[in-house]
Amino acid sequence: MRENSTMDFSPTVDAEVPLASWRGLPEPMSAAHRHEGIELNVPTGGPMHYLIAGSPVTVPDGATAVFWAALPHQLISAPHCSVQWLHVPLQTLLGWNPVPRLVERLLGGETLVLQPPQELARFTQWNIDLSGPETDLSDVAALEICAYLHRLDRLLPRQRPRASLAQGRRDTAVGHAIAMADFMARHHPRPLNVADVAGCVPLHPHYAMQVFRDVTGTTIVEYLTRRRVAEARRLLAATDLSPGRVGHEVGFGSQSRFYAAFRRITGCPPAAYRQAARSGGTSAGRTDMSVKRYADSDPGATTAAD
Repeated sequence: MRENSTMDFSPTVDAEVPLASWRGLPEPMSAAHRHEGIELNVPTGGPMHYLIAGSPVTVPDGATAVFWAALPHQLISAPHCSVQWLHVPLQTLLGWNPVPRLVERLLGGETLVLQPPQELARFTQWNIDLSGPETDLSDVAALEICAYLHRLDRLLPRQRPRASLAQGRRDTAVGHAIAMADFMARHHPRPLNVADVAGCVPLHPHYAMQVFRDVTGTTIVEYLTRRRVAEARRLLAATDLSPGRVGHEVGFGSQSRFYAAFRRITGCPPAAYRQAARSGGTSAGRTDMSVKRYADSDPGATTAAD
C-alpha cells in the first residue's frame, strides 16, 4: 500500500472480497483502503481506533462496528486485542431478505457502533463454514448471517445524525437504489426491463442506471440476473423442478440465457449444482459470492433485462 497524506486522497482499492468470516490480530494500516461490501468488526481484549471517511471512530472492547467498506478506512491502532471480521458483499446483502433500515444507514455513509449480545461461538462456526469446501454449510452460514444482520437492524437508534445538504442528496440516491433493489427482489420472476425498474422510483431509465451503479457498484441488469440466480440455487437444492423449469420460474426468458448466467455466477451448470448441493457439496460447485463490477450493458439491455 502506498502512503497517503490524507484519508480521502487516492485510497488503495483492494481486490474483490467474497462473503467471508475470520479472526486474527489486527495491524495498524499505513494507508487507507476501500473495497465493496459491508464490513463488521468485533474487537475483544481492547478497543480499535479507525479513520473512516476522514472521521475518527473508536470501537470499544466487545462492541460491533458496521460500515460500508467502499468508504476509505484505515485502522490506526488496536492495542491488546484480537478482532473478529465479517465481510458481506453488497450484492449478496441486497439479494437477501431486505434489511432496509440497516442498508440505508450504511450506504448513507454512517458507521454504526452497536452493542449486541455477543456469541463468539457463532462467529467461530462461520469462520469454519465459509472457509471449508462444503456448499451446504456455506449456505447455512449465509442464512445465519442474514438473520444476524436483521437483529442488528433492530438495535439501530431511531434518530439519525443531522445531515448536510450533500448528505441529503446522497440519502436520496441511496433511497432510490434500495427501492429499485427491493422492487427487483419482489418482482424478479416477471419479465422486467430497466424502464420497469426505474418506473418504481420513478426516474428516467438512464439516470436510474447511473444512480443504481453509483450506490451499489453494479448495474441494474447484473443485480437482477444475480437475484434470479440466487433464487434458482434455492429451487435447485429444495425442489425437483427440472433446471429448465427453474430458469423459467425465476424469470429468465430462455434456457440458454439461464444456463449461461448460472454457469458464469456459480462456476458450474444447474444440474451439477443440484448434485453437489444434495451430496454435501464440493468446492467445484461453490458459488462465487464476491461483488463484481461489470460494464454497463449495451442499449439493448435497457429493454431486455432477462
